[in-house]
Amino acid sequence: MPHAMWNVSEEPVRILEVVLPGGIERYFERIAPILTEEGPEWTARYDALAEEFGLTILDDWADELQARYGITL
Repeated sequence: MPHAMWNVSEEPVRILEVVLPGGIERYFERIAPILTEEGPEWTARYDALAEEFGLTILDDWADELQARYGITL
């Protein structure tokens, strides 16, 4: 199910997302440090972790979201 989330305000927000069955929390724990990285190894680690969890990353619509909604990623 393709989806995206962002904060439309300048105020910090908290999100409660419930995903069933459980287990995806391990992905979020492991992706957090990867998202702070830079360089050529970043993409490989990002893609490998997604594959490990059976996720498909749809980066091809990021440009459209940025243009349509004026967001930065």
